[in-house]
Amino acid sequence: MFRSALLAIPLCLALAAAAQAGIKTSHYGITTGPEEYLTVKGGKLVAAGGYGGDERKAHPGHWLVEGGQIRNSSTRQYLTYDPADKEGKVFLADKPVKGAEWRVRKPKDAKRKNSKSPALGAEWGVIQASSGVLQGCPPDGEVGKDKGVRLFLRKEPKRNVEVARLYFHY
Repeated sequence: MFRSALLAIPLCLALAAAAQAGIKTSHYGITTGPEEYLTVKGGKLVAAGGYGGDERKAHPGHWLVEGGQIRNSSTRQYLTYDPADKEGKVFLADKPVKGAEWRVRKPKDAKRKNSKSPALGAEWGVIQASSGVLQGCPPDGEVGKDKGVRLFLRKEPKRNVEVARLYFHY
């Protein structure tokens, strides 16, 4: 009996580690500050207390990051900018803006500042414009009293805008 208990311990530890890791989804969460998740409500960007719902399903707080584009999984709108705009306004658009692409890079200190959620996994980074007059600049978020979010590309942002893959946990 003692011997079978010893064999069960490593098996339990392996299962616990696998369960905590979660299942990778195609969705990402975007944070504009500590526990402020970028979501779309009524066609506008807003800050929410969570990324929302089942990580595997489309939701206004879930984003798709693919081919240099960032698209909301629910509204299908693109998070984009005008590469020629020196003010760097970031906005939602129904189609990708020509020449506007994003890249995701890990910061030098490689520490997340916005979230400690276990559902936001190891795949994460800071969003940056990869083209245009403000190439390399990350978005800087301003959150209003109504929780509306305005984003602008800034060389020295006051806030981190981080993106992280969502993982489904049973």
